[in-house]
Amino acid sequence: MVFAALPPIFRSRLFRYGLPFMVTVVGGSFWLRDFAQLRYTFRKVKRVSAEEFAELVGKQKDLRRVDPEELLREVQAEADANYEMVRGPRPWEENNQLEEIKKKRQEERKRKKEAAAAAVV
Repeated sequence: MVFAALPPIFRSRLFRYGLPFMVTVVGGSFWLRDFAQLRYTFRKVKRVSAEEFAELVGKQKDLRRVDPEELLREVQAEADANYEMVRGPRPWEENNQLEEIKKKRQEERKRKKEAAAAAVV
């Protein structure tokens, strides 16, 4: 065996398995850092300074800052206004109520599409 001629410390499991593992982990992190740096080195997008960014944003129309809580309230109010509670039919019942609601929604969508098409023309 190759390890028989080595001193006993080099025949230990730490040197046979642990050391190569640690070298791979530590060396791999350095190699990966250099490899990932290539992505930023050869990037075609140029960086914009803070002054240039302010100038570019200033040229655009004034954008309203959106508060997430306010947006959530608006969406919830809209959902509450359009909410209609429908009980799902049991297997032994007819689902007339559900079918009526489906037809009503399809008609509303159809009217909206026709209105949008008429507005475009």
